Amino acid sequence: MLNHTVQIGIEDQVAVTRVEQTFRNHTSRPLEATYVFPVPRGASVRKFSMWVNGAEVPGELVDAPKAAQIYTDIVRRTQDPGLLEYMGSDLLRLRVFPVPANGDQKLAVSYTSMVPRDDNLAEYVYPLKSSAKAVSTLEKFSIQAVVKSQHPIHNVYSPSHAVNLTRKSDREVQVGFERDQAALDRDFQLFYSVGDKDVGVTVAVQRPLANENGFFLLLASPGWRFPRPTRCRAT
Repeated sequence: MLNHTVQIGIEDQVAVTRVEQTFRNHTSRPLEATYVFPVPRGASVRKFSMWVNGAEVPGELVDAPKAAQIYTDIVRRTQDPGLLEYMGSDLLRLRVFPVPANGDQKLAVSYTSMVPRDDNLAEYVYPLKSSAKAVSTLEKFSIQAVVKSQHPIHNVYSPSHAVNLTRKSDREVQVGFERDQAALDRDFQLFYSVGDKDVGVTVAVQRPLANENGFFLLLASPGWRFPRPTRCRAT
């Protein structure tokens, strides 16, 4: 994997995620690439595309038997097909041929998902971790997210990555993370809380083992703008 970039737009618990990945073929012959990656359960794929001769070409989602036949026919003619199909309810399988000899292949997938919310605390997860050996990027790995809400956004926190936060207003926050030659060994998690109070207080608890003590995380943050102070005079 040469690079891996993720753009996320969250608005009132609806998340649109766009993933761009570039793979490099170091061999002297064209190769077929098969890539399996997870998406949140219940996610709906919006768009799939691949780059052919420097131009982005949109893909088509079709049922599995038809897709397999189309793919086989095109491979026999050694053209440039890209096939995206579901593997169960939370996995996608991507097959591309050919990845040119000593060349790169760029792919993009966009999907929509719901962000679960418990009371005033919402959690977004972008799956990265797999059961196999962790993948590392040869160059850049980056995540850019914009969180918007009808209600003021208070605490924004990622326990998995050291993100940078930029508050555009009390209802919009930008989140960023970037690394070169990054190991993709853990899922990206983003928590945020919403509410109309001047100070947001969020408590997240975890108890991995039932017979042992658990842990809690307490986050407190002031609103984007405090109300104007009022002086009181005793009488």
